[in-house]
Parts: sequence; structure tokens; C-alpha cells
Amino acid sequence: MSYYNRSVKLAIKQAPFNNSWNIHNLRESIQLKILIRNQLFLQIEIIGLDSAILNCIRRILLSEIATVAFNDVFMFKNDSILNDDIISHRIGLVPLRINPNKIMFQNNKISTQKNTIVFQLKHVNLSYKTNYAKNVFSKDLKISPYGSKIPYQSLTFFSQPQNFNLLVSYNDILFTKLKPRQTIFLEAHCKKSYPTSHAKFSPVTACWFTQCNFDIFIKNFIYYNHSNRKLNNTYISKNEGMASHYKFYRNCNYMFNCDYKSKMLDSLLLLNEKFINIQKKKHYLFSIETVGTFRPEYLFLEA
Repeated sequence: MSYYNRSVKLAIKQAPFNNSWNIHNLRESIQLKILIRNQLFLQIEIIGLDSAILNCIRRILLSEIATVAFNDVFMFKNDSILNDDIISHRIGLVPLRINPNKIMFQNNKISTQKNTIVFQLKHVNLSYKTNYAKNVFSKDLKISPYGSKIPYQSLTFFSQPQNFNLLVSYNDILFTKLKPRQTIFLEAHCKKSYPTSHAKFSPVTACWFTQCNFDIFIKNFIYYNHSNRKLNNTYISKNEGMASHYKFYRNCNYMFNCDYKSKMLDSLLLLNEKFINIQKKKHYLFSIETVGTFRPEYLFLEA
């Protein structure tokens, strides 16, 4: 081992500070504040957390939270203008408010009451008017607690009835339209899976985070005294209040969004800049937009 490597290792051992990552220090330094919260959207202000950890939370929200969605559709009769594949695809993308902890993952081809929820949709247009079209919405889906009507064809066998309540996130999702004397009759089976298998299992539509920044517009030019730069290292301005205001931002840990090499505030003001964009380190706005299956604060805690 060379003398340089030994000296570097000795300096690291004798360093008075410890820069290692610690979960206890993270809990004491992190700050969370909810800015916007409703049923579909959540925005949190996070201070003291690195962007790598926020990106991990974002990727977990997009791909690693299990949900329940329609996976199999068995069509018995369809007289509408849309074919079976289009209607099955529209039903598969309907979000459901079902707790995924109440059912299990399906490990084999056999479906039971522990890993499958069965729904039925039966609608008939009995109108005598030739120009009347009846709409079929997502609210027309009804749960079948006793299982499938074709157990051997769908390999679905229930030993006891289920007690789930149908909670469709949106009741006004249009499936198709029926003309007079047309019928639609189908059966849809729900499964539990991860968003990596299909986009219909994703609980969020978008998830992103941005660095918090703010702008400063200087109305009066601030002049710097070069002769006293090394002595007092302060600003000289016509307005003393603005001088103290900029002195506060100068002592904080901020980054300046500009094209200059120097990142000091006094160097920027010497160039007669009137507009400065300031970004604070480890200060982010984290936003979550859901599809309606869960509330966004629940998804954030799960991630």
C-alpha cells in the first residue's frame, strides 16, 4: 500500500464528523406538510429528503402496489353495436374500490372465493320506440356472491358465498348502447395483481415530484462596496431592509438557477441582474394523482 493511500485512510479514521446514512437522523430532519388533499389528488411539501428516496417512492407507487381489477370476461350474449373484445377491454379498465388485503393472489388455474370476485351484467332494451337507445353504464354491474354460472368452463368454484359490496369508483362509465330488442349478458371476474402485469392494476394515473423554487425580482439595484468586501462582507443599498433581506438568503443553503459559473448571490447582483430564480436543496413538492381506487394519502403510506 502506498503512502498516499495510507494517509487518506488515516485521515478518514481521524475525521471529526460522521457522514454515514442513519434512519434516526433522517426521522429527525425530515419535514412533511400537506398542501393539497382531496379524494383524487395529494400534494406534499417535503424538506430534508434526498431525491433518490423520493424517486423510489414514485416508482413503487407506479408499479409495486397490488390492486383488484377485472381480469376475465365471459360473454353470453351481445347484440350491441360493439363487439365482445371492445366491451371486455372497457370493462377491464373500470377502477374498483375493493380492499386488496381481503383477497389473495391466484397461484393456480382454479379460482375460489378467496382469490376471485364475480360480477354480472345483464341489460335489455324493451322499448318499443325504434329511435331510442339505452345506455349501459358501470353502475349496472352486480356482484354475484355465489360464484360463476359456468363453473366448469371458467374453473371457478365457490364453497361459500362472499359478502363484498360493489364499489365502482365511477358509476357513469359508458360501456355500450342498446337499440330496442337488444340484450347484453356477461360475467366478469376480478383478480388481484401488480401494475407490472397490466396497466389496469395501477392505482395512480400520474406521480411526480419537482424541486421547490421561488423567484426574486429586484426593483432597486443593489450596489456592492468592493473596498469593504473583505472587511464586513455586507451589501450597501439604498434600501436597508432589502439589504438585510438578501443577507438572510446568502447565509442559507440555496442553489441559483443561472448560467454563470459563480453561485454566490453577490456575484449575480454585480452583473445587474433583476430576476433571480432560487432553488433550495432537498426541498421538493411531491404530487400523487389516483384513479379513484384508493385515497392518495393511503397510497403514499403504503409506498
